Amino acid sequence: MNATQRRKKFGQVFTPPTVAALMADWVMGIGPKRVLDPAFGGGRLADACLKLDRSAKFVGYEIDPIVLQDIPERVRNSTTIELEDFLKVPISEPFDGIIANPPYIRHRELNGHLDQRNDLARASGCEIPKSANLYVDFLVKATLHLNPGGRAAFLIPAEWMSANFSSGLKKYLLHRNLIHSLVTFSNCSNVFGDALTTASLVLLEKSTVRVEKIFSYYLQSIDADSAPKSLAQLKSEYQTREVRTELLWKAAKWEPVLRGDEFVTPAGWITLGDIASTSRGIATGANAYFLISEDCRIAAQIDRAHVLPCVGRSNDVRGLLFAEGDFSSLNQRQAKIWLLNFTPKLSAAEQAYVQEGEARGINERYLTQCRPLWFTMEQRAPAPIWAGVFGRGDLRFIYNDARVRSLTNFHCIYPKVGGPRFPQALVAVLNSRPVRAMMVSHQRGYGGGLMKFEPKDLLSIPIPDLRTLPEQTIDELADQLPLMHARQCDGLEPCTERVNEIVSSTCRTIFEDDFKLIG
Repeated sequence: MNATQRRKKFGQVFTPPTVAALMADWVMGIGPKRVLDPAFGGGRLADACLKLDRSAKFVGYEIDPIVLQDIPERVRNSTTIELEDFLKVPISEPFDGIIANPPYIRHRELNGHLDQRNDLARASGCEIPKSANLYVDFLVKATLHLNPGGRAAFLIPAEWMSANFSSGLKKYLLHRNLIHSLVTFSNCSNVFGDALTTASLVLLEKSTVRVEKIFSYYLQSIDADSAPKSLAQLKSEYQTREVRTELLWKAAKWEPVLRGDEFVTPAGWITLGDIASTSRGIATGANAYFLISEDCRIAAQIDRAHVLPCVGRSNDVRGLLFAEGDFSSLNQRQAKIWLLNFTPKLSAAEQAYVQEGEARGINERYLTQCRPLWFTMEQRAPAPIWAGVFGRGDLRFIYNDARVRSLTNFHCIYPKVGGPRFPQALVAVLNSRPVRAMMVSHQRGYGGGLMKFEPKDLLSIPIPDLRTLPEQTIDELADQLPLMHARQCDGLEPCTERVNEIVSSTCRTIFEDDFKLIG
């Protein structure tokens, strides 16, 4: 196993020295006698703490013996290192301070962890769903070891502030009066080096009184080397925003609240969920196997009745419209556009293709092994509207005029109301400037400026109530979509002024001043 493979296996993302210094400054500010690091690694966090107070004693847990070889001697002399999984340690030993950069392992990569997670949820009272990243378990369990008045600092991806899987964690931290400050490194920062993620510092203090407000620091356009190294530097160089905890109790997504740029939904507007349902695209478990070209289909003698037209790459879709001609063009270029849709009854040639997949271990992958027949595909109706999953800048909404399926490169939107031109009008509105401005509060930021939606996030996007508009206006919006498509393909701002005018007019009569924010 090489270094990259080992880091992925153990979820290791090492802490930049400047960030380690800031974390240590918080934890060591109360002069703790004993400090816990539940994911010790190479001892970088302990080293940062010892530079501030050499009298402190550390206890570190680590399951990778290789990484322990890099521990400096001064850290080794002040630390009791346990080669053990911290999550399996009984909740008994208390600490004055805790400092951690816990492992980053997605739920799909966790095996046999569910019982342990359920035990932790019962012990803590924190709801930890199956979809949670492993760092949630580390954070929750570590707080159970914290003495009253003790401090803790965690470096974790900022996704937790807006992710659905962290709703229980947020309630837990608020209910236990643990949060003191949150430091968010903006999605323009590259704090974790080559890892495509954002970063946040969760600074906790086990308070014995109710916490009415927390402090938020939003650091934009910096890298790891220029990050503040102390609380004094943080407070002097960056704006401190006081956020009432009652706002956090109400907010489904914290990041917009913490950075102070939430938009108020205009009166008379609704959410997308009021008129549409959403789902992710089709997850195959092995795209290279299940999505094939026409040449591959013919060579493998797979019946045309056993494939479905499907787009598997967002780059194969230009602009805001995808028509039958676009799909035909992909087919002519021998793009992978046929999704296997096998039934239990297979021809000899198709059976041979299945056997080839088994020889390659496709049947043993995470998703395929959960199916009654691993080679069958989950069923999903073609969506009239696709939503981009990732994007830099604005995310695209596309009218799927060809009515083909998509993989997880797009989310699916299914309007529940309206006539035949309603989907086109809705796509025009979703790509309008006012709606995109409102959309900021519902996106998730990742490293390098990458933005993301989850299917449930889409449901909360504020939009004008198209059900109240005259049919003539719906037609006009639909007529604007080809113009927007052409502008998008030319690399221009896609939305036309006419669409922006129609969308803005739905609330200007009620909220004239509010739209100055985004006009």
